[in-house]
This record gives sequence, structure tokens and C-alpha cells, in this order.
Amino acid sequence: PSGGFPDLMVVESASIGEVLKVDQVRELGRTLALAPYEGRHRIALILRVHEASDSALNALLKTLEEPPRHVVLLLTAHSAEGVLPTLVSRCEKLNLRPQPYAVIASGLAERFEEREHLEEVARLAGGAPGRAIDLLEHPQVLEARRETLASMLQLVDMTRGERFKFAERATGSREA
Repeated sequence: PSGGFPDLMVVESASIGEVLKVDQVRELGRTLALAPYEGRHRIALILRVHEASDSALNALLKTLEEPPRHVVLLLTAHSAEGVLPTLVSRCEKLNLRPQPYAVIASGLAERFEEREHLEEVARLAGGAPGRAIDLLEHPQVLEARRETLASMLQLVDMTRGERFKFAERATGSREA
């Protein structure tokens, strides 16, 4: 149960960038097999399914193929390309539109006391409120994003040869 509502289960990896484990998905499957406690449905929200291990994805696939009638499954991912095609084919895909920078900055201002970089973070998040929150909660990710952006901007003034050298350093391979 999550958030005080007994029929809502939220499943996610221990932290962003870690792996969603098969045991978590199997436990979810056992819980979803039970009748709803309070509402008409049991709802499972699986966050960042693109971080799931292969065995977790296969366990989830079994639940998606034969879900109980009272179950609603919601999966989130950065993109469908990072998820098994067999899993995606059993889901209804909803593409969420990017939010305007001002809306994201305003929402961040309500949630965070640190307001110095909110406009910058809203722009770096590319219209994704969750990504903006991640950037503020993980300063090392924000700094890495800034460094990547600065590197990309340097490419504009480089010669073709310098760009190839940059690509070689970035990939570690001349062929790539």
C-alpha cells in the first residue's frame, strides 16, 4: 500500500538509476491477486519500468498477459524504446506533452526553498516536471547535465576535424 490508500501499490527501484528487481515485481503480482480492500480496483503504479531487470520485465509480462479483472496497471518510462517490445505491445501508450517552462518553474518554487536555479532547471528538464525535480534533488545529475550542454555548445564553433576528435573522445572509439 502507498500513500494511505490500501488498494494503491507503487513499485520502483530503490533510487533513480538503480534496477527494479524481480522480487519486487513478484511481490506485486501476489498482492494484485487479492481482491481490492477498499475500492473497486487495485491499482499498481510501476515507476521507471525502463530500469527493470530482464527477469523483472518477464515477471511483469506474465502479470500484463493475464491481469485480474479488478487490476489497473500504470507503467512509466522515459520512452517506449527502453522497454521490451512485448511489454509495450500489451499496454496502451500515453505520450505526455511537455509542460511550459514557466509552469514547471512555478511548481518548483512551491516545492523547493532554493529558488536560485529554478528557471535554468525548468529549461534543462525539457518540459518534464519529474525530470526537473530529479535535477534539483540530485545536484550531481544537474551538474553533469550542465557540463554536457556546455560541451555540446562548444561543438558549434569547432572545425569538422575537431568535431570528429570530440566524438572519438566521447565514445572511446574512432569507429563509433
